[in-house]
Amino acid sequence: MYGGDPKMEQFIEETKRTGQQILNVTTKTADVTAKTAAAVDILAKLQRTQFRYTASKASTSRKGDDFKKKLEKFYENTPDEEMKLRCMLLDIKLPKTLVTGAHLFKYCWHGHINTLLGLKPREINNPRNGLLLFKPLEYAYDDSRFAINCKDGDDGPVFFMVLLDTGLKHVKVWDFAVHHNLTKGYSVEQLDPKVSTITFGDLDGTELVLSNKHHHPYKRSLAFQAMMATERAVEEEWQPANRPPMEILSCISLEAKVNFDAWLEMAAHAPPPMATESLDDDDE
Repeated sequence: MYGGDPKMEQFIEETKRTGQQILNVTTKTADVTAKTAAAVDILAKLQRTQFRYTASKASTSRKGDDFKKKLEKFYENTPDEEMKLRCMLLDIKLPKTLVTGAHLFKYCWHGHINTLLGLKPREINNPRNGLLLFKPLEYAYDDSRFAINCKDGDDGPVFFMVLLDTGLKHVKVWDFAVHHNLTKGYSVEQLDPKVSTITFGDLDGTELVLSNKHHHPYKRSLAFQAMMATERAVEEEWQPANRPPMEILSCISLEAKVNFDAWLEMAAHAPPPMATESLDDDDE
């Protein structure tokens, strides 16, 4: 073909071998790249899974009632002469043992609070990382059944409930308490009559009761739970997959939201989501 030129023939053969080697390397590289991408995706999902809001993440690790007492003082919600506390969502006074101090960013994750929220580890027990809630409402919050959103009001931020598990819309809060053994020995007849009728649907959109507009929960803690809980609600099919995205905490800074989204997309490699100085919305 080439006039019997042995050098040309050798050159052609070597070129073919080199081309095949390049093809083999390219194929292997593509395969490794695909496997690496899959591994990173799995790591990211595993990382995200450990921060799922489930009932098992209830704040059982706190010591005694110290956290609850901090909340009572901060939110100016101390027991009355009948030893009753006001649930900040129901706006009803209940026996003190039926109202619990709920951690918004869970106590069991305290070692990650700086990386994820830009707060110092000791801030896990800051009263702004908690609310005083009727026990079945704390359970439902810990289990991703609802989130708390925020909007700008005339006198500052307004916090309100967003029901995520639509299957609870017609479920009475008290029946939920009975089902999950959260009544602490009380019967509904011993409580405010409203407790026997209120459903989770009735609470959808209800505002948190704050005695002092300057004393409100950390928006970053609420935003974290809202995003993780919304994701779980779609996975559990409590919400449709094509559900319009909830406007997560309009009061939180754009930079903070962008960083949250980055962490959710690639948890294994994303940088710490937010620097403290970028969260002046939480430093009011």
